Parts: sequence; C-alpha cells; structure tokens
Amino acid sequence: MKQNAKALYGRFEKSVWGVAETPLPLWKERAQRGLRTVFILTRDLVGGQLTLRAMSLVYTTLLSIVPLLALSFSVLKAFGVYNQIEPMLLKFVEPLGEKGDEIVHQISIFIEKMNVGVLGALGLTLLLYTAISLMQKIEESLNFIWHIPHPRPLADRFSRYLSVLLVGPILVFSALGITASVMNIETVRDLMEINILGQAMQAISRLTPYFLVTAAFTFIYLFIPNSRVRVVPALIGGVAGGFAWQTA
Repeated sequence: MKQNAKALYGRFEKSVWGVAETPLPLWKERAQRGLRTVFILTRDLVGGQLTLRAMSLVYTTLLSIVPLLALSFSVLKAFGVYNQIEPMLLKFVEPLGEKGDEIVHQISIFIEKMNVGVLGALGLTLLLYTAISLMQKIEESLNFIWHIPHPRPLADRFSRYLSVLLVGPILVFSALGITASVMNIETVRDLMEINILGQAMQAISRLTPYFLVTAAFTFIYLFIPNSRVRVVPALIGGVAGGFAWQTA
C-alpha cells in the first residue's frame, strides 16, 4: 500500500516538475506554474516545519515586540511627532485585542522615560540586541520559506536591520503626515463637501491603515530574504498578510 502511494506520489511530482519537450501554450504554462505553487505550499505545510517556524516566530515576537517598537518609535521622538505615536500604535496593534492596549501603554511609558544617558551603553546594547534578534529570526523564517540555505553576511544584516528599525517608522509617519496635511487644505475640504468626493476621501482615509500595513509586509518580503524577490509576488504576499493582519 505504501509502495503504491509512494509510486503515485512520484508520478504526480514528475508530472508537476517535468519539462515538456515542446513549448506549452500560455494557459497550460500558467496552470502548471500555479500547480507547482500549490504543490510546494502543501509539501511545506504537511512537513510541519512552517508551523514550527511560525510558533517560534510568535514566541520571539512576544519577547521582543516592546523593545522592538520602543527602539523604532523612540527615533520619532527626536522629530517632534511623539504625540502621534500612541494613536498610531493603538491602530497597528488592534488585532492583538486587549493585550495590544497594554503593549502600547508600556511602549509609551518606555519612550517617555527613555534617556540614553541613564540607559547607558549596556542597556542600549541589550535593547539593540533584542530588536535585531527578532529581525534575524524573521530573516531565518523567510529564508526557510524561500529555501535559501545561507543567511547574508553579518555586516549586511546589521545595516539592513537598522534601516528597517530606524528609517521605517520615519517613512510611515511622513506618509501619514502628508495625508493629514492634504486633508487639511481648504480646497480639499471644500471638495469633501461634494457627496461623491467626500465618500471617496473617507474611504481612502479608512483604507490608509491597510495600505500602510500592506506596504510594510511587502517591504519585508522584498528586503529581508537573502535572495532577489520579484515585486509582484512580494506585493501579493503583502496584500494577503496586510489584510489578514488588519481584519484579524
């Protein structure tokens, strides 16, 4: 029985990955590509490694989420947007439920009382280590999904992680600031009084968190794996992950 099942699996795998002697029609080529994607996903899910990786990533995230966000958003304190941090964090961690409010409260207290002189070199180093460890765990998980055997060099990892942690929040709040400024322009407010345009503006405003989270996931899929990732697959994954996060 097992031999028959193994032989059947072998024939199916060969039909999925076999190379045709003559070029296939476009629709058959796309169908084969989709079948290969489903095959790979099913194989990895059945193998159990994706579940283990996800559990490990959740555990690491729970330990690192406060120092990670605190490090990222403390940068914004120097740019005078501290008062905007808490509402943004509340919206971002909304899928976490009641625990999200507690996390945001702790982060806000941490940022408010954060003093580099008091924290000291050792404390700052531990904070950076915790945040970078989470980024490294994310890279390891994505490299596993992409079947990439080797991580990028240490120096490259350090520079990329710091870029994500420090530059990312600045870009997000810059986008939010531009949106808020545009919405406050008198001409735009006059246009919003028109029924159709007003509804469109409100819809865009409600969808902005989805767009930002989608952009964040897409950026991670493009930037973190130690491989060249095409924009379209990264965008598809970003849309799926972003909407799943926001609607959870």
